Amino acid sequence: MNKDEAYLDINVEAFEKDKQQAKEDFNAEYPNDEVDSTYHFPDLEFDCYEDEFKDGYLTLSGNLKNPKTDNDLGHVSIKMKMDSERTIQVIEAYMKKLGKLKTVLEATK
Repeated sequence: MNKDEAYLDINVEAFEKDKQQAKEDFNAEYPNDEVDSTYHFPDLEFDCYEDEFKDGYLTLSGNLKNPKTDNDLGHVSIKMKMDSERTIQVIEAYMKKLGKLKTVLEATK
């Protein structure tokens, strides 16, 4: 496998309950686009139950919940290759955080 992958399982009952609101959310967020052309689910809660790094791939899997309606919309799984560019970005971000932590710890001595 040389590409990123994503899997999505949708709970039909929950989707049917929430789809009208999702259309309204899209129309409000993107008023210049074609009306009712997309279901938009902003700010879903992601309950991650798998986060694994193996063989150069990062996999995140979990359940999606709509906090507006409290409905469980389904499951998503994303598997992405952690190439050198992505890995460097993660390392740089954590190095900055660790630098700040070091500064705080030194200040409290």
